[in-house]
Amino acid sequence: RLSTYVDLSRIKCVINTNLSKLDTSKVYAFDQFKKMTLNVSMDAVNELYPYMRGYNFSFAQADAKIKELMNISQSMQNLHIGVNAGFQIYNILNIVDFWNWAKVIHNHKPGNFVSIIVVNGPRWLRARNAPESIKQESKKLIQSLIDEDPEFGCNFYLEDCLKELNHDQSSEDIEKFIIWNTELDNIRNEYLKQVFPKLIEEWKKEGIHYE
Repeated sequence: RLSTYVDLSRIKCVINTNLSKLDTSKVYAFDQFKKMTLNVSMDAVNELYPYMRGYNFSFAQADAKIKELMNISQSMQNLHIGVNAGFQIYNILNIVDFWNWAKVIHNHKPGNFVSIIVVNGPRWLRARNAPESIKQESKKLIQSLIDEDPEFGCNFYLEDCLKELNHDQSSEDIEKFIIWNTELDNIRNEYLKQVFPKLIEEWKKEGIHYE
């Protein structure tokens, strides 16, 4: 046991997880630590979630585990939950649903957090490569989130997303995305046109053909 060698009350522990294999009852083993943080990778909510995360684990299952952890954290004072997403071409319009869902977790207990990090690589996943109409729609959605709660301490993540959307598309990156994502869809037997048809439709209006 670690406690044989160190004073657990002086240790802060962070575990990164996607929740799929997490047994929530096991977190009680960390109740003697100074701080225990579970950093949960989500990227999206609802039907987009399993497409982006790429395994047989639904958003409903992930959400249920989060709720279990929130309940546990009420009695386990050192337990904190963070949820994060990488802002990219897939979830460019899912951001409102993700943010509103994540804020409930953030506000549940001091020390919980939400973060959205702008994805810069691979380059073809960058949100800037979305169709202009979708970028403009995303800007309005993100700005509305900021305006609704201007004092929220995590709004700087949203501001970074806005900066990303001000960049121009790269035709080279879009071409690589189409090749890469088509191959990936065929391997997984899951298809972008089923979860984000608007992306394909708006690209087509710009003369970019996904299929």
